[in-house]
Amino acid sequence: AILNGEFSIPLENGPLPGKFKVEISWIKKTGRKIPSADPGMGDVEERIEAIPTKYNTAATLVREIAAGGNKLDFKLEK
Repeated sequence: AILNGEFSIPLENGPLPGKFKVEISWIKKTGRKIPSADPGMGDVEERIEAIPTKYNTAATLVREIAAGGNKLDFKLEK
């Protein structure tokens, strides 16, 4: 869950201890209408990836998860 710029994952739903590649993504609305890819759906709100690709599709972020609680911070820069 993400709330006020902070994320949390309940321990029972979280990953097992180990190293993991991290990808951060945010799909946001542009305010424009575009034709839907589904026939008969008309126009839909356009959505784009708002986070630079170095944090998602080209990500090289790796973090280690230890047993128990963890606090991970990610400073995203353009």
